[in-house]
Amino acid sequence: MTDAVVLILAGGDSTRFWPLSQKVFTEFTGKPLLYFRLKQLYKYNLKKIVIVGNKENQSLFSKFTLQYPEFSFEFILQTDPRGMAGAVLSAKEYIKGNKLLVIKPVDIVEDTLFESYLQQINKDKSIDGLLTGVHVESYFPGGYLTVKDGLLTQIIEKPGEKNIPSDIVRIVFDYFPDASLFLSYLEKAISKRDDHYEKALAQMVRDGKKIKVLNYKDYWGYLTYPWHVLSVTDFFLKKIKSYKGKDVKIAKNATLIEPIILEDGVRLLENTKIVGPAYIGRNTLVGNNCVVRESMIGPNSVLGFSTEVTRSYIAGNCWFHSNYVGDSVIGDNVGMGSRATIANFRLDEKSIYSKVEVDKINTGKTKFGSVIGNDVRIGIGTLIMPGVKIGRGSFVGSGVILSEDLPDGKAIFVNQTYTIKDNREKINKNSRESLRKALKI
Repeated sequence: MTDAVVLILAGGDSTRFWPLSQKVFTEFTGKPLLYFRLKQLYKYNLKKIVIVGNKENQSLFSKFTLQYPEFSFEFILQTDPRGMAGAVLSAKEYIKGNKLLVIKPVDIVEDTLFESYLQQINKDKSIDGLLTGVHVESYFPGGYLTVKDGLLTQIIEKPGEKNIPSDIVRIVFDYFPDASLFLSYLEKAISKRDDHYEKALAQMVRDGKKIKVLNYKDYWGYLTYPWHVLSVTDFFLKKIKSYKGKDVKIAKNATLIEPIILEDGVRLLENTKIVGPAYIGRNTLVGNNCVVRESMIGPNSVLGFSTEVTRSYIAGNCWFHSNYVGDSVIGDNVGMGSRATIANFRLDEKSIYSKVEVDKINTGKTKFGSVIGNDVRIGIGTLIMPGVKIGRGSFVGSGVILSEDLPDGKAIFVNQTYTIKDNREKINKNSRESLRKALKI
């Protein structure tokens, strides 16, 4: 497999990831997600990379790949609209005649998967394909596999919760020893749904081709919906070791419970408490009486007096002042006014749902706050209800109780009314004396 061409599928539009975007460039512990996948590929000597992307991420990939001259990169715009099949066919001229490994960079796996693949491929040279399956306990909107004696017998893309054929979901980590054979099946695949890739695999099985399924048992993370950022954050935080960069300033009475990464220029003021595992990006200031618990905070952010950030992801360049941010994902350049609060727990303590396009999706979380896009401003005293998302470039006025998603580029304000009348009440100037005496002031 080490001489295979790696095809990275990155041409999707990420609509389900709103209000976030560009999944592969979401940063964890200061590095984009794609970095960690390249690190794995390099470790296993997989250096021939073909990326299938779109116009929105073309420039991002161009800049990113320049940092890694040890790889051979080709970037291809997806010209065929047929989902994964279209992505592979768009790269036909670069992969035909080669061994092929097809991956999605937003699937996060352990190194053990690469090792298992190498063992399986070296063990059985007669296979026509090798897929990866993982057992799931609840419905996942992906491809489901049926397997007999380690061989694929059926594959169904997004069958619906009531029609799942098994509990095995496919991770997009597909190996083909002859890319040309697989391409020939893709070109013939016909479907009215976005499942041409799966139809091609199913036809290969019907034609007697030998497609094995590797049973993967270690960690699998993914970025399908925006709240999945929290699970992936937790995964990366569990791997960190304590580190303190240059010019870090920590007040004497600050409390640090390791492991914690403090990047260059971080300042922790008096009475700050950081509970690890936690990551604080460069030049971020954590102010007096703040608490950061099991969270990632990006660079150049300011946590003002008495702010608490718990089990959350903050991209960077964000400003807070006496806020509560729990189990939330905050984009870049977000400001929260004093006492603005994100609720993260339902009164009935049930799972929190969040709207994705027209559907209400069960997040599977009983504690989940909000997802806030880039360049958002939130006024003082605002309350954001569990599961609510705020679009990029939007403003939320002071005192708003936000209980539904706010689209990109919108502003929402409370429509208030006042009654002004003469005040007929008089204050007894001596009424406070008894209170002062009780307090022994």
